[in-house]
Formats: sequence, structure tokens, C-alpha cells
Amino acid sequence: MGSMVTTDPTVDVIVPLHTTDRAVDVAVSSAQAAHQGIATRVLVVLHDIAPADRSKIQIESPAVVLHCDDGLRSPSGPRNVGLDAATAPFVFFLDSDDRLAKNCLGLLHEVAAKTDADVVLPSLRIGARYVGTPLAWSRRPRRLEVVNHDLFLRSHVPALLRRTMLERTGVRYPLGIRTGEDFAVMARLLAFEPAALALDAVYEVLDDAADRASSPLPAHEQLAALRMVLSAGWMDALPEDARELLVRRILSVGVAGAWRRAEASAVDRSSEEHAAVRDAALERCPSAHRLLSVRDRVSLRFSEEPGRIERLLRSAPLGLVPSSFRGAGPRGPLVREARSWVVRHRRRRIGAT
Repeated sequence: MGSMVTTDPTVDVIVPLHTTDRAVDVAVSSAQAAHQGIATRVLVVLHDIAPADRSKIQIESPAVVLHCDDGLRSPSGPRNVGLDAATAPFVFFLDSDDRLAKNCLGLLHEVAAKTDADVVLPSLRIGARYVGTPLAWSRRPRRLEVVNHDLFLRSHVPALLRRTMLERTGVRYPLGIRTGEDFAVMARLLAFEPAALALDAVYEVLDDAADRASSPLPAHEQLAALRMVLSAGWMDALPEDARELLVRRILSVGVAGAWRRAEASAVDRSSEEHAAVRDAALERCPSAHRLLSVRDRVSLRFSEEPGRIERLLRSAPLGLVPSSFRGAGPRGPLVREARSWVVRHRRRRIGAT
């Protein structure tokens, strides 16, 4: 597995592997093909995989294999093992059931060099559909702005990260939580560290695997990362407009959206747990609720048995309707969705691959 592995990489690609059922070589080989001339090393971290089962893992592409045996079904442990082993100037996390499009790492590194950014985001593609975040569509390398580009909408972990920045900030993935660890880390990094977007670099999400390490979970564990962010000291240092967008994202996606998803899938959706996080978020920034849609505002009532009118108000089309006059502005749901549509269309039109 380790033959022909470079000893002086520019990028260390960290691939946590939680099960022998995944064809991890697809991810590994895509990382090796995505470098565009820069030295790349792949670190595959086997997470709680018994020694007797390790022979089932087929990795044809060159890679270094590490081990994390912490007994916790959370991606945080193997991510941190990978970070501790990394020596390259940049690191990149790749889920074992995803892959990088051609030249993805090379394009990310090129933008990092031109902008001196510590965090460089790729475009995300799920199947044939591009994700419309962050709200930026220029191919010209430039720094992103937290508020103008609504960076907190992007919480999925894929990003080229400068290792000296990670060492300076001491950022590590939080132990003790089983889901949302990427949001806890990326919210902190996007809030304060210089970030850029490599529009033509594409990270491909191939499969929402049923065996992910973090699902399904009871409500208090589903919401643990949100509580962690809301109680973090760095929230106090955020400018008011940035804090408002972060709290809006927590309320809309992390609380109201999670409540609706839990209702649809009949998993644990304790209204008390959700209400506690809602109240903590509004205590952090009371004005954030004005940026929510009608759908989110009604969902945040957490009605266990909603009536016909309430079910109507919680329907998908009402997700675009502002719940206040202020929500009709540029940070409200309708304008945000329109900008997101432009981003998705722009990425399809340029044929980012």
C-alpha cells in the first residue's frame, strides 16, 4: 500500500475509513489524479477496523495507512490522527466514499498561492447537481467575504487548509460528538481566517452512505455541534452582521431543517432539545429570526401534531417567503436562493470538472 509514496508532499490528503465495505481506492486514486503536478501524499486512516479485517481493504494506489482505535463512531478521531501525521504545507480531507475531479488539488493550490488564503474551498457537486454555496461565482482568484458571500452556508468539510494556520489556531476536530464536527471546525475557520474559492476545482459527493459513522443519532447528539458553536468564546469576537448570519444558519439548517428531516424519517426529534438550541441561538443574536423564511419560523414552534394550516406553512415553497420586512432584503431567503441559483448555473455553464 505504501510503495511510491512521496516523502516531501505539498498536500497531504487525509481519508478516514470507518468500514471495510467502502471501495476506498476510488477516493485514493482520485486524489492521486487530482494533483496537477504538485506532490501529493494520501493518508488513509483506518478507524476502529479490527486487524483481522484489514486485509479486506484494497488500496492499489500509493498511500500511507494509519490507525485510529478510539471506539467512538465519530469522524473526529481519525481526522485528528491524520492531522497529527501530516507534514505537508497543506492538508485536505476526503471522505472515503467521495472523490476529487481531475486537477482539483492543483487548482486549489493555485488559488491558495495567488490569494495567500489559508482556506480554499472547491465547488461541490452531488451527483449532477452543483451546490450553490458560497455565494460567489467569479473564476478570478480572490478573497471571500464572510457576510457578502455568506460563507456560513458552506459547512461541509472539503477545503484546502494551510497547515501553519491550523497549528497557529490550534484547531482540531472536537472529540465527544458524533456528527457536525465539520461544521464546528469550518464555522470557526471561515469566521476569521482568509478564505478563497477555486470555482473550477470540483469535489464530488458520490454517495450519502447508510453506514456513515454519525447516523442515526438521538436529538441531543444531533444538536451537540450546534451547542458547541453557540457556546464558543470566538462567537463574541464576531462582528454583529456576521454573527447574525451564523445564527440564522444554525436556526434555519441546524434546528428547523433538522426538525423537519427528523419528522420525515421518524427518528428522535425531542422538541425540548431543539427548543433549547433555538433559545440559545436567539440569545446569541435575537435579530437573526428576522432573516428566516415563513417555513423556518413556523417549524421552530416544534409542534408535535401540526394542524392543516401549520402543515401548509411548513411546505417547501414557503421556504422562499420572508417572514419579515427585513427578510425581504439581500440576506433574506428569496434573494439568497436567487443568488444560489446563479452560482449553480454559473458552475454548470463553465463546465467545472
